Amino acid sequence: MLALFLSILFTTLLGVVFKLYGKYQIDIFQAIVFNYITCVLVAWLDIGAFPLQLTSIQAPWFNWSILLGFLFIAGFNLAAQTVRYFGITAGAIMQKMSLGFTVLFSFWAMGENMNLYKWLGVVAAILAIFFTNYPEKNQKTSAIDWKISIPILTLVFATVIEIIFLVVEKRVATKSADPVFIGTLFGTAAIIGIISLTVLTLAGKEKIKSKNILAGIALGLPNYGAIYFMLKALGGDIDASVFFTLNNVGIIVLAAILALILFKDRFSKPQYFGLGLSILAIVLISLGAS
Repeated sequence: MLALFLSILFTTLLGVVFKLYGKYQIDIFQAIVFNYITCVLVAWLDIGAFPLQLTSIQAPWFNWSILLGFLFIAGFNLAAQTVRYFGITAGAIMQKMSLGFTVLFSFWAMGENMNLYKWLGVVAAILAIFFTNYPEKNQKTSAIDWKISIPILTLVFATVIEIIFLVVEKRVATKSADPVFIGTLFGTAAIIGIISLTVLTLAGKEKIKSKNILAGIALGLPNYGAIYFMLKALGGDIDASVFFTLNNVGIIVLAAILALILFKDRFSKPQYFGLGLSILAIVLISLGAS
């Protein structure tokens, strides 16, 4: 359960860092690139050797790590575009709604045992995600023409990434939360990002600033921790359906607490209702897992 708690903590810190990006006018793409570079360096410290090794080509998870690297860089940018065109609400809902599909996958494909308490807990968690991100009355979004595909793709990418992590940790990896695997997937994303950023910089479309580098480092540290402890939890005895549900609702509750303390946020009635559903989901899933 310690790994689950740390996964919730580090994932929530990612949201705090992203919230600060708007305040300091951070270039999200630059920060994402330097975030992945930071993750590779953290993996290097964790392993004691550079994580991108030729011997990794023979590892059973190598192809999965390369695929995840591409999905990471694309998924982050899709999430950013969702926020840009549809607002923070849509972005949060589309990323967290992957919970439902991941739980269904763990039930049908991974053979996990589901009972009434678990199903009710998952439903409560999905409703909690919606209500805690319920838009304010004056918040407007413009879902026009092709742009409607962006949040849909954000949901698809988030779901695929979670399912791949689940399959790798449960069926492919020979070591739980293997830092070489984590370093390789972040390394792939970093290489793609560095190439893209270099091309854009040479074309005069991007200008690298020190504040974006620092923002990337601030994002990379909790990002590595979030992935590491997510895999650590999945590699343990906890069912994936239980983990993903408790992880998501735990993030909602902790994020709400930090929002009240750090940012003095105020919640609407639907958001308080969503927080209540989050607590109910935790209770139901706990009963189902016992």
